[in-house]
Amino acid sequence: MFHDLYANFYQDTLENGLSVYSKEWPNVNWFYSGVVIHAGVKEDPPGREGLAHLLEHLVGENVGDFTFSQLENRFEELGGWGSFGSTSYLATNYKFHLPAQTNSIREALTLFGKMVLMGTITRQIEEEKAVVVREYYREYEHEHARTWDMQGRPFLFEGHSRLQTYHSALGVLNEFLQCTAEELQIFYDRYYVPKNISLVCIGPTPRECMLRILQETPFSVSKRGERSSMPNAFSPQPPQRQETIVQLSEFSALAGSQLTLTYEWVVPLRFTKYSVRILCDLLEKMLTEELRYKRRITYTVNVDYEFWQDCRTLHIHIEIPPERRAMVQDLLWQVLGSLPQAEEKFLVAKQERINCIYRMDYSGYDLLQAAMSDLANYQRLISFTEELHQWEQTTFQHLLELADYLTPERHFCFLLQP
Repeated sequence: MFHDLYANFYQDTLENGLSVYSKEWPNVNWFYSGVVIHAGVKEDPPGREGLAHLLEHLVGENVGDFTFSQLENRFEELGGWGSFGSTSYLATNYKFHLPAQTNSIREALTLFGKMVLMGTITRQIEEEKAVVVREYYREYEHEHARTWDMQGRPFLFEGHSRLQTYHSALGVLNEFLQCTAEELQIFYDRYYVPKNISLVCIGPTPRECMLRILQETPFSVSKRGERSSMPNAFSPQPPQRQETIVQLSEFSALAGSQLTLTYEWVVPLRFTKYSVRILCDLLEKMLTEELRYKRRITYTVNVDYEFWQDCRTLHIHIEIPPERRAMVQDLLWQVLGSLPQAEEKFLVAKQERINCIYRMDYSGYDLLQAAMSDLANYQRLISFTEELHQWEQTTFQHLLELADYLTPERHFCFLLQP
């Protein structure tokens, strides 16, 4: 018998508009909670890319009279830990884990409520900018790194208001360094509001008790503001340029021996995530068979996708000997062209995805992560029962329609040559 861990998640909306998703998990000694702010890099103001991420660093520095170290220590004293922020393109997340003791839960929610709803962003701004600069140079080790990592994004996303210049939540160095206290506070007051927050609570605390506890914390305060809206679907156009080649030896005497090859397409939302996921699975398996097991010219092939709310991107990443470039590129299009003969492989891959759901062995933390991911991406929970239904409805014809869309005219190829 299939047990859907999402089945008894309750959704409640507090009087101030805050969304609460609670699940009672009887007979456990722990409590997990996560806060999803429905604002991330896509809400960064023009000319201030990286502001949402910088603010994430600062909210934990501006919780009442607590320093950040004191805040961390307090969660340790309560017997747990706090994760004081991670920023993505779509959202900003905070979470904590504690023993399931009512007084500790109340105090932790009070501290998090103050952090995300009652902050005045005045302290440690320049200090945290310096920290983010160090994080920036850890991600981008040289002056060309960010440009190379963006690969075909300026061409694939021509006309997109955000994704044409986006690579990571870190943003653009000279933009986030110019952020002022006033700009940070304006962003906080606009997006860190009850209607724009989803709170997830998982543990032995019954739903009604959980709601009573929340009424005793800052999560119940009134604060004006609205939920960030889901964007309209993006309609990609074939990029005006299909390829960029970077010759590493022109920049470094320490160039490696492998050519890095990345193909990418922007996929409209009319193709479901289930079609995209299963195509990624099939392509990865078929290309691995051809390039690793038959020809021994790569160690691994990575085929995956990303979701941006208004579209998806699908990418293929391979490292190969430079002299095999033409052969590998031809083989890629041959494999894509052979998919109409791969119905049996499709059925096997589809069944494996269904089996993955049946054999899920989620801990409380796993369920928290899954719920927060759903809320960040779709602003709702997607039950495992719904997932199973959607997989059952995915047909081989859906796969072929997506494969037909992945034409040479719509792709971008980035080559990093030694």
